[in-house]
Amino acid sequence: MLFKNADFFRVNGVRRPYLPIRIMNPATGKSQKLMALIDTGADEVCMPAYIAEQLGHNLKKGTRKKGMGAGGLTTSYGHTTTLEIFDLYDRSIHRCHN
Repeated sequence: MLFKNADFFRVNGVRRPYLPIRIMNPATGKSQKLMALIDTGADEVCMPAYIAEQLGHNLKKGTRKKGMGAGGLTTSYGHTTTLEIFDLYDRSIHRCHN
């Protein structure tokens, strides 16, 4: 994926790919716009439970998954979301539904 006009932010002196995104639950139409760390090597998107709940997802009704992260083994629940990535000029540069 090509990011144009997407300067990375410095976090503790290290450049990190934090970009503005909008994440939406297509079933409820609820969305949130926030800054997110973009992991270009990730197979899936993860978010804190409180954001999923604010979008109207019933967490435990999602597809249960086990996975390894930086904190070790974890349980997550898969849900359908739409993710839109913006450049720093608030222009949409990528949108995916999954």
